[in-house]
Amino acid sequence: MLRFTSFLFCLSAFAQNPVLSISGPSGNIKAGSTVQFTIALSGTNTGKPAAVQADLTVPGTSITCATAQASIDATKTVSCKAGANSVRFVIAGLNANGLSDGAVATITVNIPPTMQAGTFSSTLSGVLGASPTANLQPLTTGVPFTFGITNVCDLNNSGTTDAADFTLGITQVLNGSGVDINGDGQVNILDLQRISNAATTGTCSTQ
Repeated sequence: MLRFTSFLFCLSAFAQNPVLSISGPSGNIKAGSTVQFTIALSGTNTGKPAAVQADLTVPGTSITCATAQASIDATKTVSCKAGANSVRFVIAGLNANGLSDGAVATITVNIPPTMQAGTFSSTLSGVLGASPTANLQPLTTGVPFTFGITNVCDLNNSGTTDAADFTLGITQVLNGSGVDINGDGQVNILDLQRISNAATTGTCSTQ
C-alpha cells in the first residue's frame, strides 16, 4: 500500500499544469495594419479552469477581443480592457463549466502607422486560473510570440524601404489606390515622396 501511495505521489509531482499560450500570423506585420493574436489552452486533462485572467503586451492601444470556440463550448465570454501597450482579458461565465483544450480568445490590435520598424514580442503575464470550485487552478505561461513590424513605407514587407517599394508606390499612385501613408484619405505623390525619402534616409515619416 505504501509503494502504491508513493507511485501516485510521483505521478502527481510530474503532472503538468495546463498551458495558456499565444500565437499569431507568420511573417512581418506592417505598421498601420491589424494583427490578430490567438489565446489558447492546452493540457487541460490535468485540470480544467472555469475562468482565466491574464495581461498581454501588444503593439498598440486600439484593441478588440472576441470569444473563441473553446470558450463558446464552455459558455464563457471574453472581456478586455486596453492599457498602455497592453491588454487585460478575462474569460468567465455564469457557470462552473471547465475550459477544454483549444482557442479561448482572439485579440485584434491596430498597429499605429507611426510605429517604427523592428521586432516586437507579445508576452503573457499575470496569468491566473480559477477552478470550477473557485480555487486556484495553476496555469503555465507559454513562450512569447515574436514578430517583425515593417514601417508603412515598406510596401512589399521586405524589411527595408528601397527602390522596389518606390516602384510599387508609382503603380499605386497611377491606380489611385493602395497604402495611404500620410492618412489624408488619398494615394498620390505625397505618399510617393514619403517612400522616396524613406528609401534614402531610412526613416518613414507619416506626418
